[in-house]
Amino acid sequence: MIYIQKEDLPTASFALDARLYAGQGWLSLVREAMVVIGSSPIHAIREDAGLLRIELGRPTPEQSETIKEIQKRSAQVCEICGEQGSLRFEGLKNGQPAGWHRTRCDEHVDTRTDDLRGKIKAKSWLAVCQDAGDGNGDLLVYLPPDLLAEMGWQAGDTLDFNVLANGTITLSKLGAEKAGESS
Repeated sequence: MIYIQKEDLPTASFALDARLYAGQGWLSLVREAMVVIGSSPIHAIREDAGLLRIELGRPTPEQSETIKEIQKRSAQVCEICGEQGSLRFEGLKNGQPAGWHRTRCDEHVDTRTDDLRGKIKAKSWLAVCQDAGDGNGDLLVYLPPDLLAEMGWQAGDTLDFNVLANGTITLSKLGAEKAGESS
């Protein structure tokens, strides 16, 4: 699903009628907010006027301040993929921004979350990282077997990784010609 799910936030406490209508691209921002939210019940995690909204029943001043700061930062993170984005408007009315407001990267500029509902199943895995012990700060990353199977990856494949602005790491298999170049 394109929206953040309760399962994405296993330590969160949700109100019985909690509304979750915020894209997976903002998941890292929500997880950052969880540090101050703690066990406070979450009433909503949603998009409003192109920005992330996290609503608590009775937030503390610290929670309110942190959530407000994260909301401001959501205007620079694509709600769909988590890449760097910007708040965009569909048009102008009387010289003022009007129509749909969305925070999107260039690739998803015309994408509405409603267009993607049911079409994309976002997945994530946790991987164990271990110091390679070579003194260079290199890490060994052990990928879960279900990830390898689903992606069709095998031992010996060359993977490219990209660290997104939100701290998410994406992996893709390099073709034989590219793998030779990176060796």
